[in-house]
Amino acid sequence: MISSIGQIKPIKNLVIVLTYPQTEFRSSGTDERIPFTGSIDQIGSDVEKVKEMGIDHIIFCYLFSIENKNTGKIVHLMKELSEFTR
Repeated sequence: MISSIGQIKPIKNLVIVLTYPQTEFRSSGTDERIPFTGSIDQIGSDVEKVKEMGIDHIIFCYLFSIENKNTGKIVHLMKELSEFTR
């Protein structure tokens, strides 16, 4: 982008991550956990790792999750996860 006086201004890249958190996901028996699955603390840890990578925004989508039929539960989960986004 060029300013009105002809100097070039850097444009910041905006990075957004779309996630599908699953608090009721059960592993298939392996010890490795899929990111954004598990307990609120585990998903919160994933959020913190994403923030460390310099990601600007995280979108939590519950469209395909087990929790999607219970709006009250989704609101509760979002309130808990919001503590990790600050």
